[in-house]
Amino acid sequence: ILTLGSSIVLELSGGPAPWLTAKSGYTESLQCPDEGCSSKLVPHKHSNSVPHHNFRVSCHLLGVQSGLVVVGNRASQDNPFPAMESLSVAVRCDVPGILDLTHTLPSPPPECPLSDEVSLMVGSNVKTVYSVKTSDLLPFDNSSSLLFQFSSSDAEMVSVDAASVSGVVTGDSDTTATVGHVTGSVTLSLAVTQYD
Repeated sequence: ILTLGSSIVLELSGGPAPWLTAKSGYTESLQCPDEGCSSKLVPHKHSNSVPHHNFRVSCHLLGVQSGLVVVGNRASQDNPFPAMESLSVAVRCDVPGILDLTHTLPSPPPECPLSDEVSLMVGSNVKTVYSVKTSDLLPFDNSSSLLFQFSSSDAEMVSVDAASVSGVVTGDSDTTATVGHVTGSVTLSLAVTQYD
């Protein structure tokens, strides 16, 4: 699952290997039938056992984009009936539905009562972890096309290292929140400001 403008490397294996006497006739491609996605072959070494095929797929339109991977050898004098194989692949291009913002604390938080409030020591640093999910709670494989804006309701009390950060290639990402020398309550917020 990708955000608009981001990409992912699909790593596939299998299919016909290059014909030993006509390696220049070997072909591997990922064809996107419409403008929803584009692909580019990522150079890699072929192993002697199982062929590997790496393609960078970029997302241009919302929705599920399909592509066709074609791997095989072209006909030659030595190989008049070459093997060719194809495989359909799908990439989902979506918008963020949920932004999660959590904090990794220097010491374990109290067990009760359960609350969204976190107690922090004055002058400490807190790792703030954020992740992006679709509206149906699936994590994005790449959200690097997004730009995020952190804000603090009181920058003297808690400031965030990077006021503006980009999305993540995979999983969660983090920044550091620094607790000032003022006591009280503060709210940290995260918003998507634009697509890069």
